[in-house]
Parts: sequence; structure tokens; C-alpha cells
Amino acid sequence: MDRKELVKKVYQSGHLLTIENEFYHARAMSYLDEKLKRDIGKGDITARLVAYGIYDKAIIKAKQAGIIAGLEEVVEFYKKNDISATASCKDGDKVESGEEILLLEGRTYDLLVAERTGLNFLQMMSGIATNTKKYVDISSKYHVAVSSTRKESIDELLEKKAVFVGGGYTHRLGLDGFVLIKDNHLTAMRNEGIICPISTAIDRIHASDYCGAAEIEVTAMEEALLAAKKFKAYGGLDGKNIPIIMLDNMAPKQIKNIIDEIKRYALIELSGNIELDNIEDYAELGADVISTSKLNCDARKLDLSQKILRRWTPQK
Repeated sequence: MDRKELVKKVYQSGHLLTIENEFYHARAMSYLDEKLKRDIGKGDITARLVAYGIYDKAIIKAKQAGIIAGLEEVVEFYKKNDISATASCKDGDKVESGEEILLLEGRTYDLLVAERTGLNFLQMMSGIATNTKKYVDISSKYHVAVSSTRKESIDELLEKKAVFVGGGYTHRLGLDGFVLIKDNHLTAMRNEGIICPISTAIDRIHASDYCGAAEIEVTAMEEALLAAKKFKAYGGLDGKNIPIIMLDNMAPKQIKNIIDEIKRYALIELSGNIELDNIEDYAELGADVISTSKLNCDARKLDLSQKILRRWTPQK
């Protein structure tokens, strides 16, 4: 398996984040249901002013260009709330300002009550997908994958789904995704009295029954070289586990001095303070993956609007 296939195997779980997946379906609907419940409170006292038994059509359209995400979730949400939703595009499509995204048909009261919950969700998901696409467009020129982290703004899995729609990788969906030894794990091992926690951690991984990706976070050149040496001793990229070295908060110059040596024995992930203004400086170094929380945490919502169009008579 070549490096790109290894990266995809380890870092990409976006295909699992679909409403056809029972767990994800429940997670997405729970989020939307709770948002709607809190928004309604004791009742929408404004929507009650509209005659309850009338029906309307409405459209959701873009007010700025961007990548659409969240359609499959929001269509299901509308269906649960007695609104028919027909999409004019699909998740991952680029839309222009003024372009129609969804046609809604339902009781006018329901259209008004669900309006903000549906719009907020689509705007949030589309904003993350749009932001992610900007990073992907830069990194892809250097054949480097861009991945989210486990830092979240509102819900980790929903945000990872939006990253996936925007062309990014998801990284771990949870702590059971793969082994990732970070600074606090190493500190805890030092507190055990272990003199060289990087070596010991890698030894413990390979002594266990675990077979999967094994990543270790390092913050200095000598730590990276030590991790590479240990992974090499266990077969490197041909060993029992898929070895990964994360170079965290290291300057491009530091990385450039060691990357060719260490990438022979492990996949290389770069992380820490990487954003749109400097991602190209890191992408050109030859790593396999760049991970950054900026994909979701710094994304601005895509501007969308919902407008009631005309009276509608449902088919009996």
C-alpha cells in the first residue's frame, strides 16, 4: 500500500458520516431536534399569528458563493417536521450568490417555526466546507492531505462531516480511532518514573495486541529522530502498526532539516498554528498530512436565506 493509500486508510472516515449510518443519523437528528426544541421554547408566539391550516412554498438560496454541506441532514430534519424539501444541488457542490438550494413545501406555520434551525445548520456546515476547500486547494498542489482535529465549536462529528464535504480528511472520530500519544501521555509516563517515554510508549504499542495506526506527537528535532529510530526498529512502514510522527508546533525550517530522514520510517503529520496564511509554507515541505482546527473553528457561516414564495395546495 502506497503512502497516499495509507493516509486515506488512517485519516479518512468521512464516508461513515452519513444519515444511512444509524449512529450518525441519531447524532445529527438529536442535534437538530434539540436546537428546534430550544428555539420554540413554550411556543412560537409570532408564527401563531398565521392561519394554521394554510400551506406555502418557500426557497432557501445562497446570498454568497460557497460549498454547500448539510443537505442530507437538513432534508431529513424537514421531513420529520412535515416539510417536503427538494434540493437543487448536492453536498459538495459550489453555489453562486442568488442560486436556489432547496425548495420547501409545507404548512406555513411549520415553515416559519423550522426556518432558523434549518438555516443555522446549513450555514454552519456550508461555512466549514467552504473554508476547508480553501485549505485543500492550496495543499493539493503539493499532494498533501488536510485534516481536521478533535477540537470542536458545536459538535465534533457534524463539523468533521462538513470538513469531509469540503474535501478534507476527518482524522480520528473518537478516542477509539487509533493510538495517538500526545504530550500529556508522555508527561504521565515521566511521572511513572520512565526516563525515555517516547521509546517506552512505542515499545508498549508493539508489545500489545493492538494492530492499527500508532501516532506519537513530538515537538523537537531530537524527539522526531528518536521516534523514527524506534519505528524503524519495528519495521517502519512495513511493520505491524502504521507508524505516524506528528511534528507539533515546529517551524518550517526545523521540519525541513529532518523530514526526508524521518519520513522513510513513518507517515508525517504537521500540526500546530497552521492557518490559511501559512499553510503553503508547510505544504511544500513534503509531509503526508497537515491537521488544523482552523478548518472548523475559524469558519464563518455561509450566508443563506429562506423566503416564502406563494400559496400551495398539497395533493390529497
